[in-house]
Amino acid sequence: MAVASGSGEGNSGNQKKRLKALAEYVLGEGQQPYESTIGVICEAFNCTPDVAMVQDIALVRRILEARMLEQAKDQHNADNTKMTEAQTKLWMDAMESLNG
Repeated sequence: MAVASGSGEGNSGNQKKRLKALAEYVLGEGQQPYESTIGVICEAFNCTPDVAMVQDIALVRRILEARMLEQAKDQHNADNTKMTEAQTKLWMDAMESLNG
């Protein structure tokens, strides 16, 4: 059985940098931190971080985009007034790509 090691706290300077990067991402002002990407993969594919870390990120992003577009279509068909901003943008981009 694998056991996590270390306190998880790390150097406080590095912790502040990580928290700043995460906050910027959450507020839409920065790129998604690596740890966040791994978390999304773990949640989406029900796997542990060690498995998520060896995945092809480009393929994972395409799969997630396909899932998001399917969800946007379902919401559009059910009640398009309840689509999130992200769903609306993806849906509009997809429809625009169909129309050339």
